Amino acid sequence: MPSIILNNIPFPDTDISDDHPNLALGRLMTAWGQIEVVCNFLFRRLTDLHVDAATIVFDIVGNKEQIEMLIGLTELLPREDQRKVLSDLLSSVKNLSTKRNKVIHASWGKLDGNPARFWSGLTSAHFDDIMSGSQKGGSHLQNHVHTVPQIESIFSKMVELRGQLEQALDFEMPEGPSSRRQREMFEEMVRRRELLQALASSPDKRE
Repeated sequence: MPSIILNNIPFPDTDISDDHPNLALGRLMTAWGQIEVVCNFLFRRLTDLHVDAATIVFDIVGNKEQIEMLIGLTELLPREDQRKVLSDLLSSVKNLSTKRNKVIHASWGKLDGNPARFWSGLTSAHFDDIMSGSQKGGSHLQNHVHTVPQIESIFSKMVELRGQLEQALDFEMPEGPSSRRQREMFEEMVRRRELLQALASSPDKRE
């Protein structure tokens, strides 16, 4: 049977004064914020919208919807191998997002004498299952209670995933309105340059 101490009010001073668990939590939050930034860049690349327009569209919806949009947009990648890689990466983002929510929307307590984050959605029924030592209670512990080593493990996975997502920014992307506009502007610039060169090389008919 696990030993659980979970205080609400008054909160123990260690919730704030304990450096190690709060450092682990802060690192996790920072790494997740960086993943969100890379996802924003991926959205811009996949839609090829004006940078401000893409940011407005992406940021106005929730995190769950952002990931779902990216998963859908992955199907637009020209190369099948890159579609598979990015789809798998975004599935990992989706899974880590669920873990992140359980850790963030939680409060500090003690599990077997060690600091742990207890998900705010745990009910009395959950705790009854946990204290019974049943398989169901073990599942609740695994999914809804996160010790500092577990938080550090999730953080490490986030850092690795962030790097893989950054590499995906170099994938061959679908052509959208922004790239078509840029191509048209470049082609127009080339035509003007060729016209000026032709005029410069032709003899002056007034002579």
